[in-house]
Amino acid sequence: MAGIGVGIALVNLTFNVQLAVAVMPALTGFTLAAGLGYLGAYLGMRRCYALAAFVATVGILMDWMPIDGFLGASLVIAAAGAWMLIAGSVTLYHYLQHTQIEA
Repeated sequence: MAGIGVGIALVNLTFNVQLAVAVMPALTGFTLAAGLGYLGAYLGMRRCYALAAFVATVGILMDWMPIDGFLGASLVIAAAGAWMLIAGSVTLYHYLQHTQIEA
């Protein structure tokens, strides 16, 4: 739904391909952040809010860097995936440390 909303709101960018590619990392970051924020609210997971803020920040930073828009968007998605992997691993570790197996 967020992707459809961004697509409708930014329909003018389709006529200017260079501008669309230039803002792609920021749009990717904000779209992922919106989805993660919704997921955090729906599931009550605070780490999703932190991930949403991180992804939006990385999207803005990649937009300012002098790299191709497609590479920037790919790096935003890679950073989000790395954060999710690390946060999930830490959560699993804490769960396993604080859970006793019943005999």
